[in-house]
Amino acid sequence: MKQLCDVQLELSLKPFRSARTEDIEALTLDIVRKWQTLIRHSDQLSLLLFTGDGTELLEYDGNLNRIFPWAIWIGRGAQRYTVPDEKDPNHESLDGHPRTFVEHPNEYTYADLQRMVQVMKATAEKATGLKVRIGTMLDPGGEFVQTDWKSSRHPEILLEGDPEMGLNIDCTSSFHADPTPYAGFPNGIPEGTPWGTFLGRQTKLFMADMGFEFFWMSNGFGVGRAPYAYGACGEFFDGQTFRCEGNREVRAKVLQFWKLFRQECPDVPVRLRGTDFAVGMDLVNHVIPYQELLDGRLGATQPPNTPWPALTSNFGMALTGYMGRMSVSEGSLPYRHYTSDPWWANSAWVDSFNRSPHDIYLNLALGAVQADGGLKTADRVDFLSVDTSWGEIPEFIPDEVLPHVKAALRYAPDQAGPLVWVYPFDEYNAMIFQGSAQMADVYAGDLFFQEALNNFLPVNTVVSSRTFLAHQRAGRDVYQDRVLISPVPPADSPLEQALLAHANSGGNVMLYGALARAGSALLKALALRNDVPVSGEFELLDLPLVDCQPAGTDTARICHQPVICGGGMTEVDSGAKSSDVLHSVMAAGQGVQRVAARVRRVGADSKGIIAWVRGTSSVDVAARALMDRTMDVFAASRFFRSEKLVRQLLPFLGYEVALDRERPRECARHLAVSRNRNGFRFTLFSEERSMKARLRFPLGAPILEGEPVELRGGAACYRFHRFMNAECRVFVRENDGDFLECNVTQSLSHRFKHRINLRGLKNATVCFFPPDGDMESAKVLLNPDLRLLTIGDKFDARIVTDGFGTYQEIRNVTGILSFAW
Repeated sequence: MKQLCDVQLELSLKPFRSARTEDIEALTLDIVRKWQTLIRHSDQLSLLLFTGDGTELLEYDGNLNRIFPWAIWIGRGAQRYTVPDEKDPNHESLDGHPRTFVEHPNEYTYADLQRMVQVMKATAEKATGLKVRIGTMLDPGGEFVQTDWKSSRHPEILLEGDPEMGLNIDCTSSFHADPTPYAGFPNGIPEGTPWGTFLGRQTKLFMADMGFEFFWMSNGFGVGRAPYAYGACGEFFDGQTFRCEGNREVRAKVLQFWKLFRQECPDVPVRLRGTDFAVGMDLVNHVIPYQELLDGRLGATQPPNTPWPALTSNFGMALTGYMGRMSVSEGSLPYRHYTSDPWWANSAWVDSFNRSPHDIYLNLALGAVQADGGLKTADRVDFLSVDTSWGEIPEFIPDEVLPHVKAALRYAPDQAGPLVWVYPFDEYNAMIFQGSAQMADVYAGDLFFQEALNNFLPVNTVVSSRTFLAHQRAGRDVYQDRVLISPVPPADSPLEQALLAHANSGGNVMLYGALARAGSALLKALALRNDVPVSGEFELLDLPLVDCQPAGTDTARICHQPVICGGGMTEVDSGAKSSDVLHSVMAAGQGVQRVAARVRRVGADSKGIIAWVRGTSSVDVAARALMDRTMDVFAASRFFRSEKLVRQLLPFLGYEVALDRERPRECARHLAVSRNRNGFRFTLFSEERSMKARLRFPLGAPILEGEPVELRGGAACYRFHRFMNAECRVFVRENDGDFLECNVTQSLSHRFKHRINLRGLKNATVCFFPPDGDMESAKVLLNPDLRLLTIGDKFDARIVTDGFGTYQEIRNVTGILSFAW
């Protein structure tokens, strides 16, 4: 499997039964042994101690004999929220009435913590033979400990935000005078001391004295003023109105925090937890300085994926944010898996994921195209956490989780997948300072894309517009036989020109978003123009029929909410005669019609295709869906999920990705198609159990190893129970039969280690992708003796190398094909 640069195990102090050296050694050895099967594939081991919420760092005065507050609670340590007695008569709510995890928790001094760090490091290094780093953290909120330092003694450093999100530290704040001695301020904090200066000085001294070697900024801290204090809104978007006034100043203040922090604490490695939302939404809401954070100049690592889908099931939100950041990030790329929770009586692996590994495979199937055309994938794995809320270190969790993590790393993508998301990182960063209309476009783009991912759009690869443009300028054909998906680019921009050039040269491009501010060249390519904006409810006409489900469970009506859709619908037919328009979806209502989607052939020989979807978001603004992290959408029986239109137009670009739904549920559905060693890997997940996926690619129906498959209209139909992850090295088309079996069997050969037999072929064309494209190391037999597997019938075949890879195309075969490698 892929060698990792680091494995990070997170834990609280709850498992420590005492501060005695022998007890610390025993606990450390227990943790290392239970997680060793992954640790041994890493260059380094990191242990992140969630001692408390960082108050122990903030209050540190250099006195090692002083007792510090730590996270002894199950539930919300700081009683910020109150639950009415009529809703909680026995005071059992963890939100309103936390409990200590044991009846009499230990008390620890700073000297005890110092010894814990020293002993853990020495013990783990001896046990693993690796460099071991121990880290500490700061959380901006008040969840984990009961202390009045933030809320009462220094409320001036807190930002109010949304009431549901609690009070969070504002990294751009300053202190009122405080005569209390601190390690970095022995004479007290002077009036007006910047938060960055105080934190930097305290962090440097605390970490040096305790022996910590990296600093974790938790729950959005450090990336904006206080992004965790909000849901999907923020300082510059309140759910109804966008405003750009003052956003440059706030961005500058956040960077000033980093400057002051680094002046005091220049060398400490910082690891970011980051936010829960997409890059574009973060830029709009909080003006997060992602350019500086992600290129490494601030000495901080790329944030991992958010753990919140375990609580919200909104994986589209997490995947969109993760891919947007990885498109431009430098350095290591961490993946973080939510296994247990030390505070909230929750083992995410058991309680939220129900032991399904979909979060592992979906995230580790992602990759970002690099300047050399290769793919950047996760090379650091973090686990939140190895202990439970009761201080247990369960063995069954690593036993169950690690085989999936290792398998996902073993099959990590090594080239771009069939659909590539071109992410306009540089353009988005510029657009947020150019007025509220541009901000609305940025917000709408990422919100629409996250819900497209929640509706089975199979995107696993991202490339920044910066890298994509560099490839186009250099003439690198990295995207042959791929579908490029992008928000509508800025008018007359290099990105607009490059995407149109790709389509005009025979490529496939799918755009989404408002055309009100699009360039004339793009409008001409789509044969559209802009009229007055209209919003509200519309009926969609000429919807492509892709999915199959019972009547009445879906509707053709949409609700276009301009605030999250980049304004009203303006797009109408230009009136120019165009025989190359393959399909249009119309939105009719209020006495007007607008074009909601269009597909058109372009280029001198009409071999290229440009498709466009207007981008009507299904997130229910009126239901306050933007106030939290779930972002609930309209019921499908009420309004059509227009994010599905991207997927429903894919047949015009050579791909059918459809769903047959017997009893539809209001839940997300996910598909990732990644590439590994010239093969394809399919990861499918949905909470909707009674459902089939119907798949057809340009080369034919994908045949998944070990799965029976029904063929319908040239597409492969698979029933999957919640989750499936399987390899595909065979595609079938022009088959006269309607059922195939692809079985893994023993190789019965000294030459080969793997064999699959494909049964049920009738006059079919079959494409076989050997590992690494090496046909010399593979063997294909037609209708062999299945006991001997040495010779078979002759067949007509050729070797093809194109954008899909290197494969053997076998024509007009009937019976059984056996593939060995």
